[in-house]
Parts: sequence; C-alpha cells; structure tokens
Amino acid sequence: MTDILKDEGINVIVSSPYARAILTLEGLAKELDLDIQIFEDLRERHFLGEDYIISNEEFMSALNKGFDDLDLVLPGGESNTVCQNRSVGVLKNILEEYKGKKIAIGTHGNVMTLMMNYFDSNYGFDFLNQTKKPDIYKIQFKDLEIEEVTRLWKE
Repeated sequence: MTDILKDEGINVIVSSPYARAILTLEGLAKELDLDIQIFEDLRERHFLGEDYIISNEEFMSALNKGFDDLDLVLPGGESNTVCQNRSVGVLKNILEEYKGKKIAIGTHGNVMTLMMNYFDSNYGFDFLNQTKKPDIYKIQFKDLEIEEVTRLWKE
C-alpha cells in the first residue's frame, strides 16, 4: 500500500475508525509524516443485528438486492441508503475542507462502493464484487462530480 501511494502527492490521510482501515494506512502515514484523521462515518455498514445469523449465500443475495433497493434493511442492520448518506456526507465535508489537496481515505469496500454509487450509479454490486481486500482506487473529483476512476492496486 505504502509503495503504491507514497509518490502520489498525498497531503491528508483519513480513515474509518476500524482497526483494519487504520492499519492499512499506518505505513503510508509514517512514510509521509502525516497523522491519520479518524472519521466515524467512514465505518463499515452495519449489515445485521447481533442476534441474527444468515448464511454467506443469503448475505450475498441481500447485498446484491441492496443495490437495487437502497432502503432494503436486514433485521437490526443498516440500509444502503443510511450508510450512503452518512458516508457521502462526511466525504463531501472532507472534499470541501481539503479542496485542492490529495486525500487518502481508508474505508471499506461496501462503503467505498456506496460513496461512488452516489455520484455514478454504474458503481454497484458487480463493481463491489470484483474489488479485492485490500484494493486502491484513485478517484478524481471536480466540483463534487467524479471525473476519473483509476484502479491503482496491482496483484
């Protein structure tokens, strides 16, 4: 991750509060001598209440259907609409606050896809399903519109 991003001219690093997102960015932050700013609303979508168990097949089906019906919610969980609204809200604030800066954002595949989907509906379940863990996408914005998306992660 650090090798791929260290020469991108990154000025700001932000992350979900989840340890795996923070750990993914720690090497880059150290390399660039930058702090990682934590944003609670970049956290992973809460899919299902703790009292509920579903199979992987049921989960993938619900995840897929959630892109057709953004308000679909599993028992005790959070809908794509709720997750998208909170994550895009913080993204817009970050983009405004750091306008003209290059920002590395550590978040989660579903959250990233929902943020991209807000700006371009072509980013949905199929896109999410082909992403890797970890993965890196460079997204260029102009006036809160996606101008270009480039996958930087090379396997």
